[in-house]
Amino acid sequence: MTAGKPRIHDRAHRILQRLTGSAEPLEEIVDSDRSDRIAERLHQIEQLFLLHGGQRTGPDPAELLFEWGHLQVLELIGEGSFGQVYRAYDSVLDREVALKLLKTDQERPFQSQVFLHEGRQLAMVRHRNVLAVHGAAVNDGRPGLWTDLVDGETAQSDRYRNELAQHSAALEFIESVARALQAVHSAGLVHGDIKPGNVMRDVAGDWILMDFGASLDSRNSRQAPPIASGTPLYMAPEVVLGAVPDVHSDIYSLGATFYRVLTGSPPIESQDWSELKALHQGNRTIPLTRLESDPQGRIGRLVDRMLSLDPQQRPDSGQILAEIQSIREAPHRRFRRIAFGSIAAVLVVGLIASSIGFFRTENALEQARLEQANTDAVNQFLQRILLTPSATGRARDVNVEDMLRFAAEDSQSSLAAQPNAQVVVNRVLADSFNVLDRPELALEQIGLARETLVQNNLSLPQEARALDLMEIRAAEIQERHEDAIALADAFIDRYLGVLGDSDRQIRWARLYKVTNLLALSRIESALEIMVEHFTDIPLPEAAQRDFGYLILQAWVNVYKRLGRYQEAAERAEEALDWLQRYPRVRPFYKAYALGNLALALSDINEQDRAIGVFKDALPLFEQIFGRGSRDHVGIWVNLASAQREAGRVIDAQQSLEQALELMRSFPQESTTELQLVVQMNLANLLNANGEASRSEALMRDARERMIEHWGRSHSNTLIQELNLSELLSQQQRFEEARALAEETLETMGEAFGESHVLTLLGLDNLAVALNGLGRGEEALELHDRALAALAEQLGSDHPYALRVERSRMTTLQSVSPGEANAGTIEALIRRHEEALGPDHFDTEKARGLLDALER
Repeated sequence: MTAGKPRIHDRAHRILQRLTGSAEPLEEIVDSDRSDRIAERLHQIEQLFLLHGGQRTGPDPAELLFEWGHLQVLELIGEGSFGQVYRAYDSVLDREVALKLLKTDQERPFQSQVFLHEGRQLAMVRHRNVLAVHGAAVNDGRPGLWTDLVDGETAQSDRYRNELAQHSAALEFIESVARALQAVHSAGLVHGDIKPGNVMRDVAGDWILMDFGASLDSRNSRQAPPIASGTPLYMAPEVVLGAVPDVHSDIYSLGATFYRVLTGSPPIESQDWSELKALHQGNRTIPLTRLESDPQGRIGRLVDRMLSLDPQQRPDSGQILAEIQSIREAPHRRFRRIAFGSIAAVLVVGLIASSIGFFRTENALEQARLEQANTDAVNQFLQRILLTPSATGRARDVNVEDMLRFAAEDSQSSLAAQPNAQVVVNRVLADSFNVLDRPELALEQIGLARETLVQNNLSLPQEARALDLMEIRAAEIQERHEDAIALADAFIDRYLGVLGDSDRQIRWARLYKVTNLLALSRIESALEIMVEHFTDIPLPEAAQRDFGYLILQAWVNVYKRLGRYQEAAERAEEALDWLQRYPRVRPFYKAYALGNLALALSDINEQDRAIGVFKDALPLFEQIFGRGSRDHVGIWVNLASAQREAGRVIDAQQSLEQALELMRSFPQESTTELQLVVQMNLANLLNANGEASRSEALMRDARERMIEHWGRSHSNTLIQELNLSELLSQQQRFEEARALAEETLETMGEAFGESHVLTLLGLDNLAVALNGLGRGEEALELHDRALAALAEQLGSDHPYALRVERSRMTTLQSVSPGEANAGTIEALIRRHEEALGPDHFDTEKARGLLDALER
C-alpha cells in the first residue's frame, strides 16, 4: 500500500537528519530521478545505525488523527468505495505501516468478511515481491488490516512506460511479478485480481504484488464460490464465462497485466460486462504482443502463451521464470549499472563518528588532521559499499548482512593507506557480525584489525581492548565456553590494574564470564560474581550505554538456573522497563527482553501473559533477525511450549508446525541446537496427544544427539531424560523408568544441586517408577521431599507442584487408600481448575485420579 511520492522524500529527510544532524545535502537531489533509490539506501544505512544503538523516534503527537488498536493513525493516503487507507505508526514493529479500514457509514458484514479474509490470505505469503501483511483485526467496530507502507506508484502509472519499453526493464518486471505469483501459488492460494493497479514499485525499485481481496484458497475452491470477481478486463475468458478462478486464470491475468504495461492497452477492450462476455464467447483472438526492444520476439511470445485461450496451454510461474532466465542468458543480454550519487559520503558521519575520535597526538592540529583524514577515508569506503551490487547480480535486494559482507571484502584494499580507519571499520564489522550471530566472520575481522595494528605499529589501546571483548563474545556464540572464560580471565588480569574495577570494559569482561559460567552450569560461581560486582543497576535515563539492561538480564539468567523463577520474572520485568526508559535502546535488545520476559512468565505459570508477550515479540524477531532465522524460529517454539502449558494443545501444535515449516524453508538458518529443541518439543506434544510410540522414538534419538552435542550434564539433555522416564512410567515399564530416573537424578544433583527445580522433578520421576515397582513407602517419602521444596520455591499451585501432588496422590492410593479419598481428590481437582483452568490437560489428569478411585 502506498503513501505517495512526497512520503519518500519526507522519510529520506528524517533518516538523514537523524544520522548526520542535517538534511541539507539531500536538497540538491530531492527532485532527481535517483531520489527514490537514495531514500532506500538511506533506509539501509538507518538499519546499520539502529544495529549500533541508534533509535527511531515515534510520531509527533500533533500528527495523530486517532488510535486503532495499538496503531497510531497519522494520515489518510487513499480511499475507495468501501475502504480507506491510512499511514499509521506501529509501536510493536517500531515503524510506519499502511492501515486499511472498512468505512463505517453503513453496515457491511460481507465487506467486513472480505477485509479480514484479505488479511488472512496475505499473512500466508512471505516474499519480497508480495506485500507483507502484519495483522488483521476489528477495533472500535471497524475491521481492518495493516501492511508494509510502500512508497511508490503502481504499474498503471505512465511514468514507467518509457523505462519498461527497455528489454532489461521489461524482463525484470515480468520476473518480479512472476516470482510473487509463484510464492502465492506455492502457499496454495489463488490471487484472483492481478492487474497493473495491484502491482506497485517501491523506493528500492522492487515490484510488489498487492491486494488479495479477490483471492481464493485453492484448497477450498471446490467447496466455496469466489469471494470476489476480480477486474473484468484482466480476467481469464473461462472466469468471465463462469468458471471458478484457479492458478491457470491467474497466469492469464498476469499475461494481461504484462500486455497492458508493455503495450499501453489491455489485450481485449470492452465498455461493459455483456460486451466482454460476448467477446470471450466468440473466442476473440488477442493481438500478438510486439515490443521494439524485443527484436527476437521472445518476450512477446512468452506473454502470448500466458494469454492462451486454453488454460492448459498457459505456462506456470516456474516455466515463466525459466524462460526469462533463458532470455537473460542470450547474447544480447545487457547489464544495468546503478549509482546512488555523492550523497553516500555524507551518511556515515552519524553512524560511526563516535568510533573515530580515539586518536592521540601531542599536537592538537595534527590530531584534528588525522581525525579528518580517517573520517574522509571511512566515508569514501562506505560510499563504495553503497554503490556495489551484490556478487550474485542482484542490484537492489541488499540487506544489512549483505552490506557488511561488502564492507568486509572491500575494507582491506580501500583503507590500506588509512590504517587507523581500517581498524575502526574492522572493529565495527566484528561487532555487527556478532550481533547477527556470525561469529566466524567477526573473528576474521578481529584478526585483520590486529594484523593492521601490528604491521603499522599503532597504539590504539581502547580499540585493542574492544577487539579482545569481541573475541570473548564470538567464542561464546560458538559455544566455546571454556575458551571464553579463559579469555575473560586473561582480560581482567591484564587490564584491571590499569583501568580500575569500575571501568566499563572490565565490567563487560566479567559479565561475559558470568554468561559462559551459566552455560557450563557453574551457577554458584556465576552468582558470586553477580553479588560482588553487579548489585547496583544504573538508571536508564542517565546511562550512557545499555549496560544496565545487560546486568538485569544476567540476573534473570542466574535466578532461572537457580530455580528461583519468581525472582527471575521480577528481574525480567525490570529489564524490559529499563529498556523502555532508556533513550537509545537497541531494537534487538528490546526483542530479547520480550522473549526473556515471556519465558520467565511461563516459568511462574502466567501462561496467558507469556503467550501475549511471545506474540508481541514475533514480528520484532522476524524484522530484526530475519524470517526463518534461529531466533525467529525459537520464539515460535517457545510460544508452542507456553500454549501447551496453558492447555491449548491445538494452538501449540500449529505453532510448532509453523516452526518446522520455517526450518524447512530456511535450512541454512537451522542449527543442531535448534533442531534438537524442536524435536524435544514435538516429542512432548506427541506424548500429550497420545502418540506414545512416535514420541518415544523421537525422545531416544534426541537424547543420544544431545549427549553427543551438549554432554550428559547439560540442562536440555537432562530435561529430555525426565520426559523419557515419565513416558516409560506411563507405559508401565517401571524398571526401565527407574534405571533412567536414578541416572538422571544423580547427574542433576551434581550439575544443579539438590534443591534445584529440575532435581526435584527428577526426584518425583524416580518416585513414580518406584511406586510402579511396588515400593510405595519409598516413593511416598521422595514425593513429600519434592513437594515440600517445590511449594516453598514456587508456591503450592504452580504446575510443577501440582504435578508432584498428582503423582503423590497416585502413590497414596496404593499405600494408604483411606487418605486418598474422594474428598481429598476433589479438592485437588478444584485447585487444578483454579490454577490451570477446567480444560487444561493437567486438570484432566487430576480428574483421572477420581475415576481410578471409583474403579
